[in-house]
Order: sequence, then structure tokens, then C-alpha cells
Amino acid sequence: MKERHRYTLDNAELFFIFNNSIKDILTEIYRADLQSCVYDAFYQVMIPQYGADSTECYKARFYSYGLFGLLDEWIKRGFCETPDDMARLVNEII
Repeated sequence: MKERHRYTLDNAELFFIFNNSIKDILTEIYRADLQSCVYDAFYQVMIPQYGADSTECYKARFYSYGLFGLLDEWIKRGFCETPDDMARLVNEII
């Protein structure tokens, strides 16, 4: 089983590098107006990282919606920024 790492500001660039590597797939998903599937998959990956206490649940939702929002906008803008630019943006926002 592959080890999962919690999302942190330190690995934000890896998140954007991965999504940039599948940008053709993501672009097609968006063309088909199925972006909710991207969020659903993203959320399913995020949730197992967190426990059942309320703080952990809110934290998971915060990161999943926030990161999806950034990813969603990046996709809609045609991946104009680099993964490094996106990681810097995340750090500025948070």
C-alpha cells in the first residue's frame, strides 16, 4: 500500500506538479462539464487523511474545498501559471 502524506504548505508544489502532469485529462473532463467528478475524487483522497474528531473533519473540508477552488481556477485559466507559481500563491493566500 502506498503511503499517503497529508497535504501541507510544504508539499503544495507537488500537488500542482501532479495536476499539471494530467492537464490533458483535466481539460477534457472540464470540456465535458464534469468538474464535479474531479472534486469528488479529490475529496475521496483527502478524507482518509483525517480522523473523526470535528476539528479534523473541518480541516479536511477546508483544504479540500480551498485546494479544489485553486485547481478549478487554474484549469479554467488554461494552466497559465507554473506549479511553482501556484505553490507560491497558496502560501500567499494562507
